[in-house]
Amino acid sequence: MAFVIKKKSGLIIPKTPTLILPGMKEKEESLTEKIIEEEIKNILSDTVGIKTRIKIRRLEFIPIYRKFRGEKEIGKIYLKQKYTHQTFVIDANDIESRGVTLLEFFDYIILAGATEIQDSNKALEIM
Repeated sequence: MAFVIKKKSGLIIPKTPTLILPGMKEKEESLTEKIIEEEIKNILSDTVGIKTRIKIRRLEFIPIYRKFRGEKEIGKIYLKQKYTHQTFVIDANDIESRGVTLLEFFDYIILAGATEIQDSNKALEIM
């Protein structure tokens, strides 16, 4: 079966529109993204007590690494609220056991405004 594209007035329009599934993959991705986002919100709500995305801006975090079977990986995440100075520890296995990868977790909190502490002196203050 050949896929033929006709060009009309500068727009590329496929000859057989049945080959294009309108938004089927986008709906599946958006549904899984919503589920993952809700689970990340639940993780933050259970451990830190943050229930809104806006309050994530007040978080500072430090990933703590460990060696497991000779490989370096993230073992824990230390979180600190900027104004209340409360500290929390989330185990990486707890996050992954809820079906969220660490990459998805970090992407969400960084895009929401949380800041990673990379200065070693500030990192020691939290711990």
